[in-house]
Amino acid sequence: MRLLSLVLAAALVASPAAAQSGHGAHGATVSASGETTISVTPVDPAMQAAYADANASLPTFWALFARDKVVAETGMLKVAFAAKDDVNIEHMWVRDLERKANGEIWGTLDNAPARDVGYVKGERVRVDAGKIRDWQYARNGRIYGSFTTRALLSRLPKDAAADYRSVLSETPLEGNDI
Repeated sequence: MRLLSLVLAAALVASPAAAQSGHGAHGATVSASGETTISVTPVDPAMQAAYADANASLPTFWALFARDKVVAETGMLKVAFAAKDDVNIEHMWVRDLERKANGEIWGTLDNAPARDVGYVKGERVRVDAGKIRDWQYARNGRIYGSFTTRALLSRLPKDAAADYRSVLSETPLEGNDI
């Protein structure tokens, strides 16, 4: 379960400071609670590709979410939240998803924000569908989706990347559900 928590706790910060450094990611930091935050430029090519892949497969996630109890119970969305500094964007996982008949999406913030985004870990939040950047769910000890985590594996220390790889499914999409 510790490994699952590692994947679920990763947060991402799109930072102008990362852009100024000229690097796609300028380091992973781990908070006192064990959450990993990685700063990337707002136009990081690997992250942009991960967002596009996650977005293209989001209808598959929602179809599974509607008909598959496991996906409904373990499904999560990575959502972009604007920091109150009006400069940074923080991407964090939202769990305990509820998709209402009127189209609203609600969930519980699963990360402790690295910046002030107006919410705290564990708070119920309304998800702006236009700010969904990734999705994931767990089945039989494997994580499906999680495109952004996969894109960042090469930027993590080897032992941390190995922990993530041990719980990620071989491919983001599950067999016949594509």
